Amino acid sequence: MQPQIRAANAAALASQFLLFLVLSCLLRKLLDTVLAHYQLPWVPALFSAGDIFADSLKSGLAERAVSAPLLTDPKILHWPPLFRAYLLHSSYSTTGILIYCDPPLGTLQLMGVAKVMVLASPWTALATEIAIYSLAAALLAWLLSRLRALPAQTALLLTAPLCLSYPAFFMLDRGNFQSGYASLCVVTYLCTAFTGRWRFLGIAALCYAINVRPNTAVLTMIELVLAPSLLAAIRVPLLAALLSGLVFVLSLAAAHHIDRAYSFRMFYRAYSLYRQDYIVNGVGLVWNDSLYALVTEFRHLAGLAPGYSAAAFHAVTDVGIIAMLGYIWLAGTGRIRPVEGVFIAAAFCTLFTPVYGQYHILIFAAVLAVLGLNCTEGATPPRLGWVWPAFAVLTAVAWAVDLEPIRTTALCLLLAPAAVIALLRAHNNDDLPAVVSLLVLSPLGGTYGNGSVIAVLLTAALAVLYERAARREVRMIRISSPPFKVDPWNSFGQNKT
Repeated sequence: MQPQIRAANAAALASQFLLFLVLSCLLRKLLDTVLAHYQLPWVPALFSAGDIFADSLKSGLAERAVSAPLLTDPKILHWPPLFRAYLLHSSYSTTGILIYCDPPLGTLQLMGVAKVMVLASPWTALATEIAIYSLAAALLAWLLSRLRALPAQTALLLTAPLCLSYPAFFMLDRGNFQSGYASLCVVTYLCTAFTGRWRFLGIAALCYAINVRPNTAVLTMIELVLAPSLLAAIRVPLLAALLSGLVFVLSLAAAHHIDRAYSFRMFYRAYSLYRQDYIVNGVGLVWNDSLYALVTEFRHLAGLAPGYSAAAFHAVTDVGIIAMLGYIWLAGTGRIRPVEGVFIAAAFCTLFTPVYGQYHILIFAAVLAVLGLNCTEGATPPRLGWVWPAFAVLTAVAWAVDLEPIRTTALCLLLAPAAVIALLRAHNNDDLPAVVSLLVLSPLGGTYGNGSVIAVLLTAALAVLYERAARREVRMIRISSPPFKVDPWNSFGQNKT
């Protein structure tokens, strides 16, 4: 296949991705408008206006070590009433749970937001964060063009889901830019790992993600699929752990220097309170995409109180351990393909993180990006024809989930079978990762039903991919790689000879 044809295939595929994501959001907006007009039951796709930008502005203003001068600054009289309420009447400022439960690097970012508001205004802080996010997305597009010699337009199309998908709008609406930056870094890491180039840049990006969202460390499981040997697969996680630990110590010292109340002990204590609220008490269950939340939801539907159960929580953890051992076995015997490996890593991170908000789903943009990169190497583009029927069915199911009288029936009798049947229709090996990634990046349901839909969809997808991999021929991976010259910037841990 000629390089021009490969590049054209990648551009066409990226255009299809973007078209589906944008149209699905527009259709969802139209549906919301119609249902609201006729006063039919439905859960809105985004947060209410009274809680907009809370994870950025409200949390930043709660950093009293930085925002205290605003309490006596007359300029706040010109702020919108909501932003003044964030400063003067926020529970975040009194409980301490949502200021100190963030890791040190995330806390420093919130302190930076607060400082911009002290020097300028909330709108300036928002504009700064949006500008940083947009610039980072543009730099990622440039990186993709370097990884596979893509035209700039194609690279921009492949990174567009990070800005023009439902989780991206959800992230912007909530103001959770930490999650957005972490997702950009995760996509950078997974794309550099997939291509075997610019590895140190990808590892450095992963270190940022780990220091903001520690659960992203599990994504290094992709090394078992992509590395040429077991020793090379171990090398990257070890380096990432070392660098992440260094960043953690330095950011902890900096955060403590700014706010003497912030320390490792306070962070651990606040995180324990966070765990009690968000895992045990079920705060935020409506937008949680994890398998833990799905089990809690089923317990609610079955009338079991409380919804949280320590036994059920540990059972899901045990399932995760078994799934990880299965992954190690399948990857170690060479039966998981690279695109599947990227998808499985993202799905694993989602399902087995106890609290996984909708904005974190942005990491599935990495699957779409590597599918586009794969086309430039002559791979057959995935078929996306059945993504619209699947979207329509699952959206209808999500609507039924939101209707209290038939929620149990909808979940038990419609959701899981519909997801599994739709997944089994994929014949090309890359169809399943492509379609499921598009579906989870689209607005399937309200903030309530969306989490249940995604959790079941990803669980079914993992089951199908594991079953497919188990039927493939064993190809044992080497313990160590043969000697070869390594460009440490472009080919860390990758044998490209």
